[in-house]
Amino acid sequence: MNNDLLKNVRVDLDEPEHIKKLYDLYDKYQYEYKDLYIKHLSSEEAALKQEFPNVKFIPKARIKSRYSYISKVNKKIEEGKSGNIYDTFANRYIICSVDGNDDEELLIHTCYKFVNFLSHYNNSLIEIKTKRKDYISHPKNTTYQALHMSRIHCYPNVFFTSETQLRTLSMEENAKYGKASHKEVYKDRSTIDESMVPTYLIPSNFANSNGIYEVKELSFADSFQYFYGLPYQESPYQL
Repeated sequence: MNNDLLKNVRVDLDEPEHIKKLYDLYDKYQYEYKDLYIKHLSSEEAALKQEFPNVKFIPKARIKSRYSYISKVNKKIEEGKSGNIYDTFANRYIICSVDGNDDEELLIHTCYKFVNFLSHYNNSLIEIKTKRKDYISHPKNTTYQALHMSRIHCYPNVFFTSETQLRTLSMEENAKYGKASHKEVYKDRSTIDESMVPTYLIPSNFANSNGIYEVKELSFADSFQYFYGLPYQESPYQL
């Protein structure tokens, strides 16, 4: 891991106004880095389909909400940590089947193959090895399972980070509807506004002239349903 690269995507707590810099960094992700990240999502999906033509998988991605970002920054600083956030951008690959076979052990093995491929296939993406987390072998107390990896995206004069998750379809169902779901985690929250809900980025239904399925940004209402598993207009969380 190149320490000079990591310095470009971190804020030093010893610097003046460090907290303001951390807050301002969120706007850079939203307004300066987002288009680069969306292009990355499209090209990476194409690379995975070429490498694993027999694997059916579902790609998903999101931009962390401002509320969640600031809450996480504050929590880290209170814990005496750096306050640097690596998952402002995050995407997920849900492994559904291999050659039509949906055996769970086979799908889990494929998750590991995916994460190993993603760690080295592109020289412009550098994995932060210390951020690799295996919640498949070691599930969280909520029963949440997935593989997590964080990478630095290196472009001319631009560096930012993202997190990628790998999980099977059954793990996704548990995260969406089971004990590990956001619906359960946030069930005591009385109201939700737009600052609390991530923006989701999903592949469009039509490929471009190069055969790549471009990524589109979901509206607030659609992102809300993606996040909580409930239509916004029917949710007890709405304002």
